Amino acid sequence: MTILDLTGQYVATVNASRNYTSSLTRTARRAASYGLETTCQLSDESACKFLDCLQAEQYSDTTVHNMRRELLTLWRYAYLRNLTDSQPGRVRRVAARFAAPEAWGKNELRRMFERAREDITPVAITSKFAVRDVMPGWLLLGYETAARFTDVYEAGEQDFRRECFVKRAAKTGKVMVWQLSAKCLREVEGLLSRSPDGTLFKHCLTRRRAFKMWRGFLDRHNFRGTSRWLRRSAATALEAAEPNAASVLLQHSNPQLVRRHYLDASLLAPAHRPPKFVG
Repeated sequence: MTILDLTGQYVATVNASRNYTSSLTRTARRAASYGLETTCQLSDESACKFLDCLQAEQYSDTTVHNMRRELLTLWRYAYLRNLTDSQPGRVRRVAARFAAPEAWGKNELRRMFERAREDITPVAITSKFAVRDVMPGWLLLGYETAARFTDVYEAGEQDFRRECFVKRAAKTGKVMVWQLSAKCLREVEGLLSRSPDGTLFKHCLTRRRAFKMWRGFLDRHNFRGTSRWLRRSAATALEAAEPNAASVLLQHSNPQLVRRHYLDASLLAPAHRPPKFVG
């Protein structure tokens, strides 16, 4: 069996999300391009050679780390299904290097919301909608739910009930339920009242245009960061108010992953200072 066929079988078995399926497929195709095509070729030696090829092509350590993890996931599945006689043994590790997470503080978010209210820039060249019609609602919904970009972008009237946002996450497949504030609900109602098809954003923005709208908005108003910072900002604010609550909001079972990827330590507590010099 080819590793690409194995990937299709695996994602169907575990009901993998669209993004995870895409990532696994990318790894399987990349492995095939380096000669690792079938399950009978899986071995510690061939896996290490695959990692060497990726690094020779100057893929980042984080990308190689993730591809190694996905290859081993497929390999273990193949072994459990008797599709290969070997199982992972001594496949060398690749340390991923993660930058310290950055997020927006409350004052920055307040200014961002004010600027969004005033921004008359069209969201697209031929669109009748301006940034001020879209961005305030996106900011509030994204912040109060800490939902990923895709889940906010694809939100529609079917996802709101009993003052809650209820949606199955595109990446993980987990059902998310968040209580929304009255202010956020008013923004949602305004967005729906202007929508011809019941979607909040998709009726006036393609996914690519949504990314460009965010980038343009941040650049015009001199805000650092990207749209990803909104999810980090929500997690950091909640963690500052209630320790260990961010992992529940983000639906991550491992608090260490939350701290590594989402929490801006500079917003959680005063930075460590050396003792006062005496002398």
